[in-house]
Amino acid sequence: MKKLPLLFILFFVASCASVEEVSTESESAAQQERESSVENKIKTNSYFIRGVSAFEMGEMDLAVSLLSEAYKLSPNEPGIQYALMDAYLKTGDTSSAVYFGESAVQLSPKNKWYRLRLSEAYRQSGRFEDTISQLHEILEIYPTELDILFLIAGIESRRGRFEQSNQAYQRVINLIGPDRNVYFQMFQNYSSMGDQEKALKQLENIRDIEPGNVPVLQTLSQFYLETNQVEKAMEVLELALEESPNDPELLISLADVYISQGSWNDAGNILMGIVEDVNLGVNAKLEILQYVMSRHFGDMSNQAISELLDAMIAMMLTLHDDNGYVHALIAEHYSELNDFDKALYHLEQTTKLLPDNESAWRQRLQTYYAAGDYDSVISVGKEANDRIPDDAFIQFFIGGAYLLQDDNEQAVYWLQRAVDMPSRRNFRSIIAGTLGDAHAGKDNWEDADEAYEFALRLDPENDVALNNYAYFLSERNERLEYAKEMSRKALNASPNNAAYLDTMGWIYFKLGDYEQAQKYIRASIDTGSASATVLEHMGDVYDKLGDTENAIKYWQKAYEKDDSRDYLRERLPGI
Repeated sequence: MKKLPLLFILFFVASCASVEEVSTESESAAQQERESSVENKIKTNSYFIRGVSAFEMGEMDLAVSLLSEAYKLSPNEPGIQYALMDAYLKTGDTSSAVYFGESAVQLSPKNKWYRLRLSEAYRQSGRFEDTISQLHEILEIYPTELDILFLIAGIESRRGRFEQSNQAYQRVINLIGPDRNVYFQMFQNYSSMGDQEKALKQLENIRDIEPGNVPVLQTLSQFYLETNQVEKAMEVLELALEESPNDPELLISLADVYISQGSWNDAGNILMGIVEDVNLGVNAKLEILQYVMSRHFGDMSNQAISELLDAMIAMMLTLHDDNGYVHALIAEHYSELNDFDKALYHLEQTTKLLPDNESAWRQRLQTYYAAGDYDSVISVGKEANDRIPDDAFIQFFIGGAYLLQDDNEQAVYWLQRAVDMPSRRNFRSIIAGTLGDAHAGKDNWEDADEAYEFALRLDPENDVALNNYAYFLSERNERLEYAKEMSRKALNASPNNAAYLDTMGWIYFKLGDYEQAQKYIRASIDTGSASATVLEHMGDVYDKLGDTENAIKYWQKAYEKDDSRDYLRERLPGI
């Protein structure tokens, strides 16, 4: 056998060695790749689990950060992208949420939950068409998903697309059969569309399912009434009354039907029958009484309503004279009629029977105040204050009554208490402005100014405070331009107010502009409600204009209107 050349042998050996080396290296690389893949999965899972835990703990920024690391390691895992979508939605970053949601859906197109959450991301982004489109995509895959159909119906209804909403509801009906709640939603949609015929059909569908459903029967009767189907309205109400013969709302609805036909006698018999029923609770009767009162206030000239209301009030007092709420409602009625004596009687009964009812005390004080009975405001107010201490409204009326009686010391005491109590901002401004008036009555100008400024900080549009503050500044010849600005704001709010017109005129008087002063004070007198002060001011203006005759004329009028102004006697000849 011929020997092989040494060089070839060496090459072969080397080749064999090289092949074996390559094979070993290849196996090593595959092993490293497997190890790297396992390590990558471990890291991914670690970031993902920590991210989900942060999400559940409400630490959204940390959740986004950890889930983003998981995404970098495994960018094609739809579960990670779904979690990122959820986290970004929680942070309000809807653009990022949509991006990851679309990626998750692309990777797993049949996953209902991914699509459902993506639709929410679209909705929060204001992309309503995409929201609906995504929900319909779910229905293409899962056509019997009721939750999705309800979602579509609700979204479409809120968008004002009532027809599309009802199409979704109809699909629900096709799947589950007749359903009261679904029909009611369709009824509301058709009502919003103004399609009374189809709306009515939904109510009739509900009646077919639940023939004894009283609220539905009542609504149905109202619809029949509105469409002039009076006989059907009566028929439905009679069915409802078979189920609930003493239901006040049903009886009111039946009375409404009779009233719509001008049959007040029949309506009155029904309503009076409720009040006379000794077995019926007083609350139901109060509901009926309030209904008749509202009818009366809407048609004061209707003699039939007036007579019915009087009879019902008499019967309520016969049967329930010991019920404070009965007296409270009757007092409200007489207050509306400006019958203060009767209103006060029933308010007094209310506070006796319901001594802790603050609204009754307040209304009672307000009625005394409106009637000009300031002594009663004070005495009853103090009784109310004992029962309901720290009530700003009660303390304000006591203070206001003292102010009108020129007892500024007591007025300041009560009004200061009132202004320190919690109350609505505008009302507190009124209290503070009145406190300013009381301080002004005592010539406590620093305290008065502070109270007025506080009133205007609370409500810059408080025209009474604006006017009174402006007037007292003009009386003191202080900050007249500021006073004029406030007076103008007050007049803008109430252009024909005699006192406000006089204030502006008096400010011009103090500024030496007698022509403008005369103009505004004349306007005040022309309102027909000018006070003695306004008449005196006009005399002062004429005096400055050199018209002594007219000056004396208006001083005389002022003195005749208020003869306590003794100083005017010196200006009037022959007195």
